[in-house]
Amino acid sequence: MRLGRCIAVLLLVASACVAGCDSGGGSGEGDALEPLPGELNREEISFLPEPKRLVYELDLFAREDLASDKFASAEVLEWIKDPEHTSLLKDNRGLTSFAEEFYDAGAEVVYAARITELTREALGFQVKRSEVTKTMDTATVLIVELPVDVVDRKAVLLLAYRYLDEWYEEEYSTIDYGQTYIRFPLL
Repeated sequence: MRLGRCIAVLLLVASACVAGCDSGGGSGEGDALEPLPGELNREEISFLPEPKRLVYELDLFAREDLASDKFASAEVLEWIKDPEHTSLLKDNRGLTSFAEEFYDAGAEVVYAARITELTREALGFQVKRSEVTKTMDTATVLIVELPVDVVDRKAVLLLAYRYLDEWYEEEYSTIDYGQTYIRFPLL
């Protein structure tokens, strides 16, 4: 994708998210979840040392995304079957491969999340003048639900570490802190 189109997509997503996004990357104040008994709240998480803080933040933001009233989420392999569904910065074959790798490692569910409508033109498609306003449902986040089995959890955590290091150069921990989700923003 050309740099100009990347910038256009990012600007469109940013403008679509202004009302729903917060600086922490979660799903916004309207969707902020109250911590469950025994869970840390946002402020408590902010004082954790790295890499534990990142693990807890990604888990919290993923739970908020899945509970969002503003954005949809769905199991990715089922969702991507519709040709009018896509994701940012990954083609649909790449998205399918991503999900299948995590399922093969033992993930419970892989979700397409924070689904928003973007125009086909903004996504880099060649469009006719009559199709300029045609939109596609676009996943801006992928979420992997960790399995219960200890061996499978380790395999999924190692795979997540590889993707987070490759895509974002984030030092995601392979230590199991009991998190439920791992969140991959596609912006």
